[in-house]
Amino acid sequence: MRCLVIGASSYIAKTFIQKYQKQFTITALSRNEDLKSYFNLTNQDFEEYDVLINFTAIVHQKNPDKILARLINTQLPIFLAKKAKEAGITQFIQMSTIAVYATGLTKIDQNSETLPSTLYGQTKLEADQELSTMQSSNFNIVIMRPPIVYGKSAPGNMASLILLLQKGVPLPFLYTKNQRAILYVENLTTALSLAIEKHVNGLFLLSDTYAPSLARLCTEINHHQKKSTKLFSLPILFISILIYFKQLPFYKIYDNLILDDSYTQQQLGQYNTVPFNIAISRTMKRGLC
Repeated sequence: MRCLVIGASSYIAKTFIQKYQKQFTITALSRNEDLKSYFNLTNQDFEEYDVLINFTAIVHQKNPDKILARLINTQLPIFLAKKAKEAGITQFIQMSTIAVYATGLTKIDQNSETLPSTLYGQTKLEADQELSTMQSSNFNIVIMRPPIVYGKSAPGNMASLILLLQKGVPLPFLYTKNQRAILYVENLTTALSLAIEKHVNGLFLLSDTYAPSLARLCTEINHHQKKSTKLFSLPILFISILIYFKQLPFYKIYDNLILDDSYTQQQLGQYNTVPFNIAISRTMKRGLC
């Protein structure tokens, strides 16, 4: 299978390429300094491929350029998909996000309301919606929506949490009343490989089999640190207030969020084969931060 990977310098893309470069024939394109230059790709650049995977996105920015974000997160995927379809590529895989869903949901399934509250979520949803209209009998559109992705050198919220725990200061994270969906990067790349092998189309929610509580997550991270961080609990009422008013850093990790990936399991099979404790162990031993 011949795969064209756009945004090959992204964390997930690099993990996918490293793991599957022998299984698939992969051509990797990256434009670290000039994402706009992807629009200079011509029809010839898309020829002789079976699958295109788009990892490119403007993400993890506190004050993103709105025009650039819409250009890269919305217009670029549409541009790439049109070029791919014209060139005879038969599958287009878009890396999306659960940020497209309404804030406050505690469970997300195939029918959950999409009502993004961030620019990132809004621009990603606009791309997803337009891409879905391009589905045809000879051009499969795949939209992957993962939660927080973690693993070796992963950026984002999980890395921030681990860095905080590594400071060794007491933290109010001994909270057992929630469950939070997360996704180990190797489970995500397995899902991508299965989507290619089975040549599927559709919307796929992804998560690890186990959704840990905040206490379980932090305890497991602590277990693999040289210096353990003291964890303590806060009154449930106080936590509820913090969540409601969104006043505490990391307030989201106190809340519940479960993903129903039953459709993904039906279509792809068992993709999340690396269990939680092993995934955290690999993340910490290899040096996330």
